[in-house]
Amino acid sequence: MKKVYLLFIIWMMALGITAQDDGLVMHFDFSKVSGTSVTDVGTSGIAATLMNQAKVEEMGKYHVLDLGAGTGYLDLSAQAGKLLQQTDTFTISVYYRVDANAT
Repeated sequence: MKKVYLLFIIWMMALGITAQDDGLVMHFDFSKVSGTSVTDVGTSGIAATLMNQAKVEEMGKYHVLDLGAGTGYLDLSAQAGKLLQQTDTFTISVYYRVDANAT
């Protein structure tokens, strides 16, 4: 199974909800992790949770979400789901990289 690293700066843009002038609703910055909790640095304050083997690692100047080779994931929470239900459309943006040594 391939190991996937995510430079997981989640930008959630939504029509109908605007947290800032540019439409940013949530922004999870993985340089600000407390245990398994990653808090939105935008205006919502929603806390996401690193689940199973998911962890944050440093990769150069970046802090990246390492989902491991199993069932790791980031639980954005029911609060995030409720926030997104208030929108007609949204976009989630991430950068990702699959380790070249992955099998």
